[in-house]
Amino acid sequence: MKPLSPKLFAVAAALFSLAVAPCAYATALAARPSAPVWTRGQWILDPGGEPGVLRISLRGAGPGKSRPWHSATVRLDRLVGLAGSDLAPGAHHVSFSLRRDAGTFACHGEIDGETGAGTFELTLDPAFGRELAARGIDAPTEAEQARLAIADLGLAFLDELRAQRYPVPRVTALFAMADHGVDLEYLQGLGALGYRLGTLADLIRAREHGVDPAYIRGLEAAGYHHVPLEELLRARDHGVDAGYISGMASAGFKGVALTRLVAARDHGVDPAFARRMRAKRGDVSLEQVIALHDRGGGNQ
Repeated sequence: MKPLSPKLFAVAAALFSLAVAPCAYATALAARPSAPVWTRGQWILDPGGEPGVLRISLRGAGPGKSRPWHSATVRLDRLVGLAGSDLAPGAHHVSFSLRRDAGTFACHGEIDGETGAGTFELTLDPAFGRELAARGIDAPTEAEQARLAIADLGLAFLDELRAQRYPVPRVTALFAMADHGVDLEYLQGLGALGYRLGTLADLIRAREHGVDPAYIRGLEAAGYHHVPLEELLRARDHGVDAGYISGMASAGFKGVALTRLVAARDHGVDPAFARRMRAKRGDVSLEQVIALHDRGGGNQ
């Protein structure tokens, strides 16, 4: 990630200082009592890791310590008003907009190459509440809709939940999913691998424990398919990932049940120790390797 230039760093620092100045901001809100809390905030732009893709981070500004924040990659053509020529080196002012289902962000600030920072104003889309109602979800308040806009939880996400036969979420459940990183990409990724977890709580648990599509693909490449959720959670929590499985396979323990690998990992058995015990003692079982480790077998 390219560091902010001194000028852009100063801009970003000033912007985020606004977010931690509740008294001044509360005064501004008092002058505009109809404005939802999170319709103003800060944006930061970074390289997205591939041509034509950027990463935009949005953070609401207002009183209190809990301010919504979200970061996602976005194609340049979705940032209306920002052209490829704007990404040339050299700090300069930019204005662009980002439309999401819940509302549109009007962004202003400074950019230098693919790195920038500034402020946004969010205009909520009045049709969004009607679209939620058509899907069986209570219309959000303005403050709730602003949070959903920042989190980029829109209609495609709701339709994907329905297509995968998850329960219709309440708005508060959408916030919980947003806070834990359950977004459209995550949901589609799990679904494409055949993992439809059934409940919103299980979706959140899986994400919270780091069970993501990349982790599952690693297990599948090692021969572990359609692993139950609880077993996935235990394996992830104990550090049984594709690298560990591959290492244990090279030590002679290929195709071992995932629960046995979890037990080995839990006892501190790593591939190096397993190889050493196999070299010293021949065709020992994984349970014997665990027992040797528990008895300090590495010194034998």
